Amino acid sequence: MRIPVVVSELNLSVVGESAALVTSCLWTISSLIFTSAGKKIGSLSVNAYRTLMAIGFLVVTHVILLGTILPLASNGQWFWMGASGVVGLGVGDSGLFAAYVTIGPRRSVLVMALAPIFASVGAYLMLGEVISALAIVGIAITLGALSWSYWKRTNVLEKFHSQRN
Repeated sequence: MRIPVVVSELNLSVVGESAALVTSCLWTISSLIFTSAGKKIGSLSVNAYRTLMAIGFLVVTHVILLGTILPLASNGQWFWMGASGVVGLGVGDSGLFAAYVTIGPRRSVLVMALAPIFASVGAYLMLGEVISALAIVGIAITLGALSWSYWKRTNVLEKFHSQRN
């Protein structure tokens, strides 16, 4: 029996949507776990342990797949990879884990959802890139949804606290 093309395309769509949903759930769970760990041992320690574990997993995977511990790269490539690691893993993730502890995972994730908007505006201002009309609509929808989410939660908490008193 032959499966119609429409069904196989539908299945691919469901696979992508399912992967996005699972990723979102895992992202949420990881933010809660990192918040809990950050409160217990400190955000810098969490970042250091996580980075060491990630390096270990990366080395094992690299050895299994390619048979070497380190990839072949030029000195310039190693420099830029190292600089990217220091900025991204050292500075950026340390700030993220500190935010988890300071303002909580919910607000931290809301701020992270603004990253593509900041990147688009930065590319527009610094690189002269053009932001399409559809991208502007997407930015407006994202800002509206994030604002609604933040203010809706704040109003619910205020009502809850006023009813308790």
